[in-house]
Amino acid sequence: MPGSTALDALAAVASAPVAEPVALAAPALPVLPAHDGPPLLLVCPFVETGFASNLMHLADGVREEVLSGLSRFKDLRVLVEDRMPSSDEAAMFGAGTIAYALTATLRQSGTHMRVTPVLTRLSDRSVVWSNPVSIEVGDLQEAIDAMVDRIIGAVTPRVERDAVPRAQPGAVYDRYLVARHRARTAATLNEAKAAADLLEGVIADAPELAVAYPHLIRLYNTNYFYKIAGIDPAPNRVRAFELAKTALSLDRGHIHGYTVMGWCQLWRGGWDAARAHFEQAVELNPYHSERIKEAAFGLIFLGEHAKGGDYLQRCLDLDPLPNDNFFEDLGFLKLMQRRPDEAVAYFDLIVEPTLFADLYGVLASCAVGHPAGKAMAAAWRQRIAAIWSPDVPMTDGNMMSWLHTHLPFRKPEHWSLFSSYLGPVLRDAHPEAA
Repeated sequence: MPGSTALDALAAVASAPVAEPVALAAPALPVLPAHDGPPLLLVCPFVETGFASNLMHLADGVREEVLSGLSRFKDLRVLVEDRMPSSDEAAMFGAGTIAYALTATLRQSGTHMRVTPVLTRLSDRSVVWSNPVSIEVGDLQEAIDAMVDRIIGAVTPRVERDAVPRAQPGAVYDRYLVARHRARTAATLNEAKAAADLLEGVIADAPELAVAYPHLIRLYNTNYFYKIAGIDPAPNRVRAFELAKTALSLDRGHIHGYTVMGWCQLWRGGWDAARAHFEQAVELNPYHSERIKEAAFGLIFLGEHAKGGDYLQRCLDLDPLPNDNFFEDLGFLKLMQRRPDEAVAYFDLIVEPTLFADLYGVLASCAVGHPAGKAMAAAWRQRIAAIWSPDVPMTDGNMMSWLHTHLPFRKPEHWSLFSSYLGPVLRDAHPEAA
């Protein structure tokens, strides 16, 4: 259908006459099937204003790069559209479809270019995200890369956050969205196990849904993301490794499948395989900040601090307003580079520290002689005591052993360095905290 758009094609199908129309009846609205899949993102035209003649059509080039980058994401269906659809037309994509449109305006002003991307929810025309940014046009390719990075790096997490509350009960993919969200936000062991059960149910009903596996693997590899301490994670890690193999067999282009397999290999001591999986992940999608961060953190445990730092810088290029996990990983890198003073500065930026971010912050603060270090160490001991298994004595040796099972350092000297930081948090060394 040369020259037609996706919207026109859908409209043509929806408006096709029935074989035996009923006389005098009002035309019926098209009945489209309920959708059960990722959110839909229409990439609409990007436009430029005030450009010199040698920069004409730059917006088209940026749009093509954005399309290429977004097509690598498995949690999006990306369509090309040559106009912004109306809210009424959103229904043509199927009942239950969560649909968005991305547009952008590029304006040149002297040596700078101002880019204004806008992400709109089609159902009600609400603006989900817009963040104008000014980029210097020195090297044109650099400017294009910077624009593309900022747009792609921001769009996907905004779509994700907006789509989860709109998930429809019953649809398998929407059940996956809800389960994934609960896996990430579980506050207790019971909540984390319930999220795992939801993900197991999704996989049982849709074993071909490769995107669901990594979130379950993460829970199993980490004692339900550290909701219980002191117990051996090995049995759950056997299940996690099998799930990781299945996930990759289903979709060899899924970046998350590679990062979780990389971590499975780390915990198994498969160092070279872990590195290969992390590097493959970044090669597959150099625009996914969260997955690149997972690869970066893994490389730090492999002892490749410089490359891990480069990957974290890439994350910052994609998202200049990173989340707590970014500062946790960067602070940990500085700690392992024997720069605890720099690590403290990053840990201080964390708003809601995880169990391990809290620990790293304590270690860095105590290493630089922070006056609150002793109180911080006591508070962390109380935090881990609250989740410590009642079946295992909480001794120095058991705490060290448990930490070692969750910190897969390749090089013995790096575990020795980390161990040397641990003195202030060991319970037996501080009877007042027992």
